Amino acid sequence: MVVFSGIKSSDSQNDAPGWLLDAIDKIEQPNFFVVPLEVERGPERLKAREITRPLESWLSELDPDQAEADHTAGLGFPQMTFERRGWTIAYEAWPVRPEARGREDHKVLGGGPILSGWVDDIDQLQSKLKTKAGSYGRPSAPLVTAVLCASSFMEDEDIAQALFGREAVLIPTCPTIEGQLVRQQNGFCMWREGRRTSGCLRY
Repeated sequence: MVVFSGIKSSDSQNDAPGWLLDAIDKIEQPNFFVVPLEVERGPERLKAREITRPLESWLSELDPDQAEADHTAGLGFPQMTFERRGWTIAYEAWPVRPEARGREDHKVLGGGPILSGWVDDIDQLQSKLKTKAGSYGRPSAPLVTAVLCASSFMEDEDIAQALFGREAVLIPTCPTIEGQLVRQQNGFCMWREGRRTSGCLRY
């Protein structure tokens, strides 16, 4: 199970999800960069081949020298709009400099819509764990969930709070008594789905 960044954004429907960018970057095309300009999300996640095959077919028909010449003439870079299962994605292809073309280590992804906002990796991890645990009903054997934390913001403290409850500070009304650090009863291990899970492994 992979957990990406739990970024909260009021305009998230127009951002490119991480799995889409990962699929684009796996394309083998040493002559172009690909940039998703606009993304309108559909109801379901697309399969990797649904993303890569149309892009590979389109890029194979482009000439990097002609693309550079058209851009120099003010015609812009080549663009394509992809539609499938409710998703609409507008791509632009940037030609690689002639001296850098043909390199085996070339990464196709050139940029794209950036998701920004407040980060809440705790909610994101809890949601993923709940979905995974609920997929197996009441297992007769111990259920251990392996989690790949792809978010660069997630720390050990976030994982502890997702599993065992968020930390909070109790502030007494009496000014002579110091506040006390406590753990709230809202961790995944206290949920019905959490009680079905024997353990979690982080990668």
